Amino acid sequence: METPVLLAAREDCLLLSSDEATVAYIGPERLTQERELVFYVVYGPKATGGSVVIETAHKVAYQGQWAPLARVPFVSAYRVHYQGFKGPFLAMRIRVDDPVVGDTVAVYGVGN
Repeated sequence: METPVLLAAREDCLLLSSDEATVAYIGPERLTQERELVFYVVYGPKATGGSVVIETAHKVAYQGQWAPLARVPFVSAYRVHYQGFKGPFLAMRIRVDDPVVGDTVAVYGVGN
């Protein structure tokens, strides 16, 4: 098995925490070498709603409509949702699509 590559600048692989931001971007410097990408979407223990969208475009600065890859809706509190993709990609965006109700959502990512 190959060594996983962090998609985030943080060692805990956190890409997005809704208590800090509602959108996160990953650029080509972290994506173009990756053949597989995995995202873990974790709704907090008191969450009662919300959704996260994972999208792609040809560059991070693109201002138009990004292509949707997955929508991860709230199902239950304190639950991990897994979403995997085959790469490579040039740019990805993770954003809170519907506001999270009652708590936060966190998205972690890794690739290889």
